[in-house]
Amino acid sequence: MYASLIGKKFLEYYNSKNKTTLTTKEYFDKVFFPLFYDREKYLFSPANTPLFQLVTQKKTAIVAERIKSKEQIHKKISEYLANKDSPPEMSFAIGFQSADDTQTTSGQVTSLKIPMTEDDIYGSWIGIAFGIGMKGGINLLIDHPLIYEALETGWSVYSEYVNENPEIGNKVPSWNGIWLSHYFGGNYDKNDPMASFSPMGIGKNDKTELELKSWVHILFVLSKILSGQNIVAYAYSLGQQNVTLGFTTIAFPEILRLSDYFSTLFGSIPVVANKKLEMLYETQYNFNIAFSKFSRFGVRAFEPKDLRKFIPSPNQNKFPGLKSDENSIINYFIYETWIIAMLNNTDLLLLADKTANELIAFVDNETKARTNRSNALNNLLSARNRKDFVRAMDELIQIDPALTACCEELLSQIMLNISQDNIPFFVTLLSFKYHSKKTNINL
Repeated sequence: MYASLIGKKFLEYYNSKNKTTLTTKEYFDKVFFPLFYDREKYLFSPANTPLFQLVTQKKTAIVAERIKSKEQIHKKISEYLANKDSPPEMSFAIGFQSADDTQTTSGQVTSLKIPMTEDDIYGSWIGIAFGIGMKGGINLLIDHPLIYEALETGWSVYSEYVNENPEIGNKVPSWNGIWLSHYFGGNYDKNDPMASFSPMGIGKNDKTELELKSWVHILFVLSKILSGQNIVAYAYSLGQQNVTLGFTTIAFPEILRLSDYFSTLFGSIPVVANKKLEMLYETQYNFNIAFSKFSRFGVRAFEPKDLRKFIPSPNQNKFPGLKSDENSIINYFIYETWIIAMLNNTDLLLLADKTANELIAFVDNETKARTNRSNALNNLLSARNRKDFVRAMDELIQIDPALTACCEELLSQIMLNISQDNIPFFVTLLSFKYHSKKTNINL
């Protein structure tokens, strides 16, 4: 499993930082086991391992039993290394297949005999601890030294936190996601790591629990420190049934572009001033759907929740009425931010704003006896492709030649700078500008 590689890559980072030469087994014995497992409340408990059996038997408080379980793990690994006829299995190699091929946890089975070393197996124990937990139960593994540094720092804090709040033990992936959001969120103080940090929330049955962050929140935060890189991540979950989504690319430069556009375009507006985009943003897709739908996690995967209600479609010929409450206004700003990020051209926002003013003047000259101007405008704002948009502009010019210059500029942009797939997004942006001006909502 990829966790083996992550564990080994982390150990390279660890040895370089501390000027040591520990093997994965030595790190497991001297550092990892004492921190994670030599305690009544573990920081993590991988299923079906000897250490997990102590949880089910309620024997984790017994030091001798913990040591015995560790020795059982060493023995299982030694026996495998001495005779590799059978593949490593999940009781001693984390994330690997079940010993029973009929079980639901028998994933990743192959007829190929892939040799596994001692470093690979102990590396899986270390690497799985770097899983970044998110709402929905999916974890990410990301190979990057800044991630290693942040999460290693967070483990010690989590250890202390579990001592004071034993009910949140065994959840290091959940902690990792929350901790990264704090560590890279702008409020972290290395001299007081818990300052401005509130990892707990109210869960089911009004019980306090670790408050998981959404995948959007975590990727927004990470984009601030990995802004120049497209990074491969491994997505999975471990539980009663292991789930492997696989590898995906996270386009952090695109994700950061969303944040930059939001702060540049709308950051000075009182309703969103001093608010972080990751705290406001909701997406149309959960992680699993986005993973299966898109080839990578870039701007496209961040489509805002409910934006589709405003995008022209065969079943949507009338633009929904805009609301003036604060939450709606914030959502409209997010919609415009995402559209501009998709178009990747802030000049189009200015063009949409200017065109909206022209269209308002155009409709205001309509008489009660004739409604052809309103109909022509509706045709423009419901266009779903370049052909329909050009036809609607021609209709506008025929009614009022004064719109010729405006429409020529629009034509130039949609032919040169807006792809066919993005035409509906620009039309939606234009609709927001037009309807907000008509209703005196400042967008």
